[in-house]
Amino acid sequence: DVIDSPFMFIVFNISKWIAAISVTNHVAACLWYLIGRWTQLAGMRSWVDDIGGTIEDPGDLFWRYTSALHWSITQFTPAAMDVNARNVPERIACIFMVLLALIVFSSIVGSVSSAIDQLRNMDGEEKKQFWLLRRYLKEQKVQHRTSVRIMKFLQHY
Repeated sequence: DVIDSPFMFIVFNISKWIAAISVTNHVAACLWYLIGRWTQLAGMRSWVDDIGGTIEDPGDLFWRYTSALHWSITQFTPAAMDVNARNVPERIACIFMVLLALIVFSSIVGSVSSAIDQLRNMDGEEKKQFWLLRRYLKEQKVQHRTSVRIMKFLQHY
């Protein structure tokens, strides 16, 4: 294993989840834009029509992408946005996205909660071990100065 620290291993796993969410939202945003553009080209009213801009202007394309990304992120969270489906294919995509987001978001919340619990338990276990050591040193009548040195050494080890 490359990562020796249990703490860093948990942080790395949380980072992997964040990266996975980011990639998923990017892909969903691109698909949302694709569906919107496809329905627009088919002559249907689309969410793309509602946000304005022209396809020729690169700045407008960035505006459309960020709008689609914002829409995608709001599907995974309890947030709201002013971009809505305007036709049947977009509505179907929205329904699919909400169901996918429900499953993914629930899994992520569960995994992150579990990782945070692991971090808390690691901290709690370490405190318990130090408490047991202090009690042992006191029962063995180890000099206070020596006990302090042992505790400091172990805290920095």
